[in-house]
Amino acid sequence: MTKMTAVSEESAAVYGDHALMHGMNVSFFWMAVDAFVLLLISIFGVRKNAGTVSRSE
Repeated sequence: MTKMTAVSEESAAVYGDHALMHGMNVSFFWMAVDAFVLLLISIFGVRKNAGTVSRSE
């Protein structure tokens, strides 16, 4: 929400009435980038020996 508001305020002169939509598009783009980075971390960050979890019984 903060990114969307900041971008829309900065781009109001360029986009006019569509500045809010531009801010929303930019914020969704960065959310997609963040999700992709988290996906890469989950794929490559998991160790091979993660299946050997010790249980305390």
